[in-house]
Amino acid sequence: MLLLTSKHDGSSVEDRVLSLPKILPLVKELHQQASRGVTERTRTIAEINEELEKVKQEMDEKGSSMSDGVPVVKIRQSLTKLKQEIQEMDVRMGVVEQTLLQAKLKEKSNMTRDMHATHITEITTHTYS
Repeated sequence: MLLLTSKHDGSSVEDRVLSLPKILPLVKELHQQASRGVTERTRTIAEINEELEKVKQEMDEKGSSMSDGVPVVKIRQSLTKLKQEIQEMDVRMGVVEQTLLQAKLKEKSNMTRDMHATHITEITTHTYS
């Protein structure tokens, strides 16, 4: 392969110019090889970048779901509220049961009193008749 230099190496300018057509196909082949290498590496980088983006997205989703404790906090707050409401309902049920029991006892007492009063009235009316 003949290289063009500024120094005079004994070959004529014509020899050097005539050698250029021989060198040009070699240079084109080297250029094509380099271009194919660049294209292949560019494709590989694109694939790696795509894979990296997928991994980043998965990490973001997992990270946000793991670090986002808001749903858990809301569930706990709801459970606490439900427990409090259950306790309040238990107290209300106790009050209603107690009121009902007192009403039954009062009704029974009134019935017993009325029954005694009726019985005494019958006895007194029978003895005078």
